[in-house]
Amino acid sequence: MLTRLFRTLVVLSLFCPPLFAADPAPQVGYCNVAMAVMLHPLMAHLDTSTGRFHGAALPNGAGLTSQASGEIENQRKQLFQEVDQLKKEIAEVNQQFIGNLHALNRERDALGKAQDQSSPGTQTEEYSNKRRELEQAHRQNILSIRSKLSFKESELEKLNSEAKHTDQLPVRETERVFKLILDDVQAAIDTVTGREKLSFVFNSATAFRFQHPSQAFVEGNPLSELLDPARSSKAVTGSDIEYSLMSRLYQWTTGEMSQLYYCNDARLTRFVVKGGVDITPAVVAEVYKKHNVGQAAADLVQKLFRSDLMK
Repeated sequence: MLTRLFRTLVVLSLFCPPLFAADPAPQVGYCNVAMAVMLHPLMAHLDTSTGRFHGAALPNGAGLTSQASGEIENQRKQLFQEVDQLKKEIAEVNQQFIGNLHALNRERDALGKAQDQSSPGTQTEEYSNKRRELEQAHRQNILSIRSKLSFKESELEKLNSEAKHTDQLPVRETERVFKLILDDVQAAIDTVTGREKLSFVFNSATAFRFQHPSQAFVEGNPLSELLDPARSSKAVTGSDIEYSLMSRLYQWTTGEMSQLYYCNDARLTRFVVKGGVDITPAVVAEVYKKHNVGQAAADLVQKLFRSDLMK
């Protein structure tokens, strides 16, 4: 973190214009946004094995989890029916192939009795060609149906796994909780920035990629203990309980942070938290001008930079 801050200050010293002696020096601050997120009270409702929040994280969370559970069950029933139907199709295709093969054998036997046996090689070749065509058609049908069946079974396996976590919010709602958390963090940054009269505030969080949570490496969530008055009151200053809780909080805020896997809000890892001038739009405009990019396309890109998508 200190190394990154040092690099930031070096960049500022290189690219910021010299200040007159009478001008106050710009005050530069930094905030570890990821750590602030990890310590947010709502994070107490995060399941560390899945990276998703329990329903209690939202006022209407119980209704959302119940609705999601019902949708999952309906999808499972539909997939069960589709899987059964595909298995029946495989059995029917196999039965049809056997019937066609018996019919071809009877046709061969009948022709062998009715025709002159002077050219048995021709009859054998015709039979072989027809049988080969039947086998190829049967193989293609089976492969096509089995491909559909494999896909449906894979989807069913995912739903069965999802059904084990019906007390948790869906991914889209987990993402919404993270946005609410970052709204709080951003508002707090604005307040502190104004109070401390800081000109620039950088994000000192160093983790930009978060691993998918794995049940093989599940760690307890210390936030639930921290925010439980009955349990946190036992952490008397200087006691072993206090030190143990602080150690767990440290690990919680400085570990791999797979708990943030579903946090797709750009504010989590954006380098510049507040202040400064973003020259990216102007740079792109100059490049477009050099390459004679059409005005409509150039205007659309500039509009993108001004849109809420970039905030």
